[in-house]
Amino acid sequence: MTYTLDVWYYRGDRTGQPEIVATEDALDAVLAYLATHEQPHPAVIAARELPKIGPLARPDRLFKLDVDRHSAGTGALHYLGPDETVGDDAAEAGMWVTRTDTPIEQDGQPLFIDRANQTEFPRDAVLPMTRIRAALLEFTQTGKRPTCVDWQDIDVY
Repeated sequence: MTYTLDVWYYRGDRTGQPEIVATEDALDAVLAYLATHEQPHPAVIAARELPKIGPLARPDRLFKLDVDRHSAGTGALHYLGPDETVGDDAAEAGMWVTRTDTPIEQDGQPLFIDRANQTEFPRDAVLPMTRIRAALLEFTQTGKRPTCVDWQDIDVY
């Protein structure tokens, strides 16, 4: 892994500190935990070595990940960051969610970009967790929005 991930999610043995993910095994452990433990909000994932912005030094790119605990092995990613497809290092930030041409049937449990205001992922954003894992691993290598999954624009933060 080139970039180390900071993953913020709810777990009883931590108080507001991210899980530091520096290996594939550590990523697998976090994804397994998310698949089996209800989360009040989607997990937030950023690379600690990438630039920070603003007075609060927030990551300039990040993911939100919601996992469906009721439908084995599915989840959806929301990405906020620069649009590297334009080829400009100073590209404006955009927002995207994963996309599939073949939506996965779910048992009626929506996935959320933001649970506080009940903003759901589109149904065609839900992917098998193997694809989510691949996208996060690609991000650890490139620091850019992964190309191994398809994306669709969204105007929700």
